[in-house]
Amino acid sequence: MEASPAVEEKVQLAMQNADQAYKESRFDEAETSYKEVVALAEQLPPGNENLIEALGRLAKTYGARQNYKDAENILHRQLTVVEKTFGAESPRVTDPLASLGGLAAWLKDYVAAENYFSRALVARTSRA
Repeated sequence: MEASPAVEEKVQLAMQNADQAYKESRFDEAETSYKEVVALAEQLPPGNENLIEALGRLAKTYGARQNYKDAENILHRQLTVVEKTFGAESPRVTDPLASLGGLAAWLKDYVAAENYFSRALVARTSRA
């Protein structure tokens, strides 16, 4: 993919803009910028870390805006990307699973939270 370096550069710039907006609590702008990063990162070869990172930050932005349903959807998408990239049993699934568990606990869905945290623990200890 010849355009990758140019796309990678755009991803980094958009990520910096999104991070700055988030840091300044401009969550509408951060959301828009993180969505841009996701769209750009989807153009990169599979396994590129930018997509995984952008999805996580977008979910965090949704959480800051109390848009928990979209946060959950994006975290599931992040988990799917991580599983496809590294495998469902990889320790890399720990972060999205822990985020899903934290969100479920925040929403008082303790059964789901326990399931996510249990899966994260298994993944973390299975190949550590």
